[in-house]
Amino acid sequence: MRAVLAVAVVVLAACDSVPGGNADDDAPLSKDEFVEQANEICRASQSEAARIPAPSLADPAAVEDAILQSVAIHRRALRELRGLEPPETDVPGVRNWLRLVSETVDEMEALAHAIAAGDREAMTTAIDRGDALTADAEAFTEAYGIFACSTEEPPEGADTGEGDPGDGGSTTTTTTTTTTG
Repeated sequence: MRAVLAVAVVVLAACDSVPGGNADDDAPLSKDEFVEQANEICRASQSEAARIPAPSLADPAAVEDAILQSVAIHRRALRELRGLEPPETDVPGVRNWLRLVSETVDEMEALAHAIAAGDREAMTTAIDRGDALTADAEAFTEAYGIFACSTEEPPEGADTGEGDPGDGGSTTTTTTTTTTG
């Protein structure tokens, strides 16, 4: 039997330079400010995740370690993203998005442990749950404009906050694929 595992990084580590709000810490951010800061957090953390060395797929412990490194980056990003105060009218949607991302990270961690244990059923369960959660989270990021926090390419003409296409900015997706047979 063969299990194919794909874990897409949805949200990554936080950027230390992004404050938990705007100049008035008691006031929520505007939508544009929230989107800009969330995108900055995700771009910085994607850069960090991209530096995780690709493990040998023949070494389950190395795959587990790489995924757990990514999980740590995700958890830091979530803390930073939760520190941003969205516009009051958007709080329910943003909270739901962050819940989906948190649950996705939980599934990544479960997947790492399942790989190390060689538990194919648990791997499949974590992948299936993670895929469903990721799809829901990405629906929000696309609708809200937080394109750097998605594994999907932004729509044509979308403002990603990265400047001109030729300026070296990029959105990196980290995918870990494991095949066992």
